[in-house]
Amino acid sequence: MFFDYYGRDIFVLPHSGADTENFYNTGLLYMNSDKIWSENLFGGVYSKLIGITLKSIGDCKLFIQYINIVLAIFTIFIFIKILKNLNINSRLRNILILILCYFPNNMIISSLILRESWIIFLLTIGIYFYIIYIYNKKQINLFLSAIFIILSSLFHSGMILVLVAILIGELINSKGRYIIADILLFFFMLIILYKFRDVIFSKFITQKEIILSRDDYIEEAGSRYLSSIYINNISEVIKFGWLKAIYFIASPTILYWRGLTDIVSFFLDSLLYIIITVKVIFKKGELPSKINTIYKTFILALIFTVFVFGIGTSTAGTAIRHRNKLLIIFLILLAIIENYKVNIGIIEERRNSMDKSESNSIPNLLKYIKRNIPIILILTILFGGVGYIITKYVITPTYSSNTTMMVGIANQNNENNQEDNMNFNQIQANKALISTYSEIVKSKGIADKVINNLKLNMDYSEFSKKVSIEPVKDTQIISVKVVDTIPERSCDIANETATIFKDTIGDIMKVDNVQILDGATLPNSPSSPNIFKNTIISLILGLILGLVIAIFKEIKDTSVNSQEQVMEYFDIPVIGVIPDKKQG
Repeated sequence: MFFDYYGRDIFVLPHSGADTENFYNTGLLYMNSDKIWSENLFGGVYSKLIGITLKSIGDCKLFIQYINIVLAIFTIFIFIKILKNLNINSRLRNILILILCYFPNNMIISSLILRESWIIFLLTIGIYFYIIYIYNKKQINLFLSAIFIILSSLFHSGMILVLVAILIGELINSKGRYIIADILLFFFMLIILYKFRDVIFSKFITQKEIILSRDDYIEEAGSRYLSSIYINNISEVIKFGWLKAIYFIASPTILYWRGLTDIVSFFLDSLLYIIITVKVIFKKGELPSKINTIYKTFILALIFTVFVFGIGTSTAGTAIRHRNKLLIIFLILLAIIENYKVNIGIIEERRNSMDKSESNSIPNLLKYIKRNIPIILILTILFGGVGYIITKYVITPTYSSNTTMMVGIANQNNENNQEDNMNFNQIQANKALISTYSEIVKSKGIADKVINNLKLNMDYSEFSKKVSIEPVKDTQIISVKVVDTIPERSCDIANETATIFKDTIGDIMKVDNVQILDGATLPNSPSSPNIFKNTIISLILGLILGLVIAIFKEIKDTSVNSQEQVMEYFDIPVIGVIPDKKQG
């Protein structure tokens, strides 16, 4: 995370580039304007989530990356619980945890401003509740599984295919025992999908538009593969879908290696997915009944997702990121294959004896938290205090001033046009020129005049960081916003910039009517930092860290410290207790 932020001049991490910048910049747009929330801009739900976060904390790129890392850490803990519920032996469990923690692309992606961390986190929770459901058959767990998978599909619609596989598997495996409840749940999920269809399936709509315009596809994507294969109809899906799916699993493949980077990516990423796929295809032997249900359901989920992702993916970089979304499912299949090679009868017996205790996983989690309340409280209070002190006494307060202007565009040949067409053209021209106005306001020519007129002790680079322009949606109004550590200076810069822009724009563009609607006024209080919000965020971060430490401490603690724990863990009576001499 820190290297991506501070070391980009040395080396740009894989996957850090246009998408990460676009996600964050779109989040900034949502932060700065409440007028565009109804529009579906780049990044969809994830960019809006960034915007909500930035509204609370201000422009802080590192914090967005930090949230993704925290989600990745929680994903690891949930994955550990999944492996325990599947009764995976400790040696194999540790190996799988190490793979998840130190898988190179997973480490990199989880530290960048990408939506994968949210997708994997929510999907993993959904998988966890599904596995719990398989053992206790409580419909609430299947319902929770569906809810979390739907939430993950809000970030990328392809994840809804995992839920489709789960519901199909459940309808097949229920054998009439829960058919009414399953049908009701199925229709409830359909209602949810219909209600949020525009958000969930927006990615598929976008993909369709991309397919229709393949001739204009960006040729600079050097990691493209199978560029001669276009899939535009069902017959092409049948003919080429399987091939695209294979390349999706294996990219960057040997045939398309461009250099050392692709070779390293193949051996450190693609090879794992190839090995697991081969193991799944050539798996032998039987599995315990419940494990077999889980295994078949996740195979079906992978068939759906790999096939669809494969059809819609044409570059190795995109394939790597999409595969990363499915890493948890791949690792679970690997765990089942390797763990259940032998001793199936013994494992089945042990699993049945653990059903009762595992179904009460939420109460166990509450016990973990209760036993570690002092640690959680100390970290929460410590982080809150540090956040308050830094915000109050360390961070320099800034003040913002705004000037609004009405910009009109000169009308030519109005008498030759219909009024409706004229108005439409004006609106379209206004929208197209907003970015132009933004660059003009922040241009070096205007900046130099403002700096000279106000005798400011700053250069153009510093000036451009203080000044921004914000359009008001569907109007000809633009707002010049200036943020500075001195309130008087922020007010003066905003007013002077608007004045010079008004005097200069007529010579640069055909604008016949620029009016300053509202001049900037002297701000009475700082616009940033917000002491209350920063303190609350610090308290939450301390609370999260305390919970993570508490859960990790309990997971790592394999000792038995009381007779109650003996009865809880082994379900056997205690026939005697050896007294502790130190306690008399």
